[in-house]
Amino acid sequence: MNRRFPWLKFLTGIVLFTLWHQLYEFFPCRAVAIVAEGEPECIFAHQKMLFYPYILLSLVDYVRLRRRATVPASFLYARLLILVSAPWLMTSIWYVPEALGIRMGPTVELVYSILISFVGVYLEIQMEEPLEATRYGTAIRILLWILIAASLILYSGFALHPPFHGLFVS
Repeated sequence: MNRRFPWLKFLTGIVLFTLWHQLYEFFPCRAVAIVAEGEPECIFAHQKMLFYPYILLSLVDYVRLRRRATVPASFLYARLLILVSAPWLMTSIWYVPEALGIRMGPTVELVYSILISFVGVYLEIQMEEPLEATRYGTAIRILLWILIAASLILYSGFALHPPFHGLFVS
């Protein structure tokens, strides 16, 4: 269907990502740490910043599409697949310079991190159309629910005590 790129949604996603990054500073409590960045700052926490805001963006999309009576049949499963995959895909991109032996100074790393965050939100939006056109069988539907449950457990459980591996703790 080749629709126009939803710039307002993209900018809203960036704002939500940024808000999620700072939410713990505004409300430093355990409940906020579970759904927002929390402490310590790490790649794993940044994955949550793509995960939870995208749930909000998807809810808004659902309401908007429902009003028009145009909700794709596979809307839910497409969004579940995006929720479980986009944060890990963003992490894969983020680690490319380190895999190549490129060391960045703090300023360059900050700019790179911001750009990769934009890419993460862009990726989520770009995945929607093709994945909503996909038919999901029973097995993949069950697996997506298992992956969503695993994601929620990981993002919640490791919020205050991430495992001691380079991927999770900087």
